[in-house]
Parts: sequence; structure tokens; C-alpha cells
Amino acid sequence: MNKIEKIDLNLRAKISEMEELSKNEQMTDEQVNRWNALKSEVTKLQDELRIAKEQEELNKLLLRESLRNEDDGEKKDVVKSFHRALNEYVQTSGRSISKEFLGNEGGLVIPKEILYRADPILTTTNSALVNVNSQPMALVTGDDFSLLRSLGVQFLEGLNGKQELPYMAQIVASQPNENLDVSTANATPLNVEIAPRAFGAFQTFSKQALLSMAPSIYNTIIQDMQLSVERKVVSDLFNKFFTVSDVSIAPTASGLTYGDMINLTNVDYNIGNAAFVTDNLIRVYLEQKPVNSTGIALAWNSINNTIGGRTAVSSQAMKARRAVYGNFSFAAVGIWGSPELIVNPYTYDSTGKLKVTVLGFYDTGIRNKYAFKFFNTDASCSL
Repeated sequence: MNKIEKIDLNLRAKISEMEELSKNEQMTDEQVNRWNALKSEVTKLQDELRIAKEQEELNKLLLRESLRNEDDGEKKDVVKSFHRALNEYVQTSGRSISKEFLGNEGGLVIPKEILYRADPILTTTNSALVNVNSQPMALVTGDDFSLLRSLGVQFLEGLNGKQELPYMAQIVASQPNENLDVSTANATPLNVEIAPRAFGAFQTFSKQALLSMAPSIYNTIIQDMQLSVERKVVSDLFNKFFTVSDVSIAPTASGLTYGDMINLTNVDYNIGNAAFVTDNLIRVYLEQKPVNSTGIALAWNSINNTIGGRTAVSSQAMKARRAVYGNFSFAAVGIWGSPELIVNPYTYDSTGKLKVTVLGFYDTGIRNKYAFKFFNTDASCSL
């Protein structure tokens, strides 16, 4: 008998005894005192029973998570299946593709389990790449989709065809005098259109290398090629701020100031959670720039990455010597289909190599230009 059952039996016994006492037409003082004592015990047992049941549910949740982490069979099956399909794809020079991974562009669809897994990566100078062990490869990457997700950018996945993203400035009401009409609200909705555009990267490999590489090497090459695509999309989105955003400001020509950054926050609308995004040159400059001549504080607080108490992020994907302020949930990335791996057996066939391409279709858009301000020049920051 487990703890919950014991508490439940004890609780039922107490309640039954209380019921028997209450059946007396006129309870004695001793019976009343006993009933009150039982009531107190019942209340305590009820609390114990609730806690025991809640803890049992938490224990089950912990057990499920432990089992899932120890052996995620579904994920492993997908990875193994992809490796088999990739081997077949390479061996047949792209002529045979598993139906399970057949993509819209005639390539091999790369499952998310491959793109975002963190298996150890093996590398070696041995051209055979067989039965050779080495330390995991250290890979340096830039700002990919993880940066945009942290900023709150909307990801519109599974799109088909062109997409219209309607937006509008807030409308204005009036307070008319007696017997006069109110003024028009001037609602003028517009659209931002996004359409699929190809983003990709290719690499050439010898057939021998592709057929003999350990699966973990497949993974890291595919992952980093996809990350290069994502970094290009991030850069594309950041560049659009300077062509479609509503308002720009001119920073101080003699040198960027703390006041210039705060001026970016003068947005006329309630845009909610907002952040600064700059390139790394501006971040480094502001981390050394006093707020004022007394030098009490620096313009960029490197302890918590804020400017004037507002979140600040720097990225090499941002255009040089530029800064944007706004609510990045009003920006969007459209995704059509899934990234694909495409093998071209012809371009380098005379040298026994294959051209391997990672290809995806994306587009970016500023959903509402009124939610952002930016620097309109990159020449006046004196960096």
C-alpha cells in the first residue's frame, strides 16, 4: 500500500467517525470536542493527500523526461533513416532519393533533427576518415535565426505563394464641438509583400570522402551550411530597416553620443517591448563612451547589455555603423518548405567530385514600419 492509499484510508476513517458523532440528536460536550478534533485532523490529512498526489504527478513527469533524454527512439530513427537515404543519394549521384525525404526541389529534405542536433563532430587529416578518433571540432558561427528568435521576430513557416502582411499607423479620433461632425479616422491600411527567394550555399566533396565520412561529420557540414543560409537571411532582414522604416535620425557628426541613442526611442506609438540592435563597432564604441562629460556611466552597460535601461544587442549581421530601435515582433521571416540537400554529379565529374548544395526559400519583411527608428547615415559616428 503506497502513501496516497494510506492517507486516503485514514481520511475516510476520520470522516466516518465524524458522521457517527453527528447522528446524535444532542451531542455532548465531549462529542463536540471530539468532532472538532477530528475536523482538524481531516483538514491536515486533506493537505497531505493533495501534496502526495501532486508529488506523484511531478515524479511521473521527471521519469518521462529522464527516459526521453536517455533514449529518444523517434529522433534516433529519423537520423538513422536520413543517413541511409544520404548514402543512397550520394552513391547514385542524386538519381535515387528516398520518398521519405524527397523535397519539392528534387533534393533531399534535411530533417530538423539533423539541423539542430548537437552530436560530437569528428575531424581528421586522414583522407580515408575510417576508424580514426579525434577531439570534437570547435566551430565558430555568427548570428543565425537564434538571434532573431531572441528578439521576438515572427517566423511564418509552411508558406505557399506570396504573402500579404497588412499594416497601418494608428488612426486618430476627434472631439467635435456641439452640432459638428467628427473628423475622419484616416484609416489607410497598406501591405508588405513577401515572396519565396532562394538562399543557399554549396561545397564540393570527393565521392570517397562523402561515402566514408562518419555520420557526425555529415551533420556538422550540413548544420553549418544551413547556419550560413540563416546568417544571410538575418543580414537581409537587418538591411531592410534602412529602406522601409518610418523615421530616421542623424547622429552627432562629431561623434556618436548617448543622447543620439536615446533619441532613437522617440517612437510615437505604444510598441511594447523594444530593443536596440547595433553592429559590433557601435557596441565597442559605446562601451567606452561616457554618458556625459563627468563620465559617471558608460553609454552601453556591458554588465547587462542595456542602453538607458533598454535591451541592447550587437550583431555583425547589422550594417556597419548603423543602429535600429524598435519592437522586433513587428518584423517577420517567411519560410517556404524545408531546407534541401542537392547533389550535382556533373559540374565536377571529371575530377571525381560532387557539388553539394543546401538550399532554402525565405523572405523577410518589416510588418509595420512605424515600430522602428534608425540611424540614417553610417558616416557620422566617428568610429
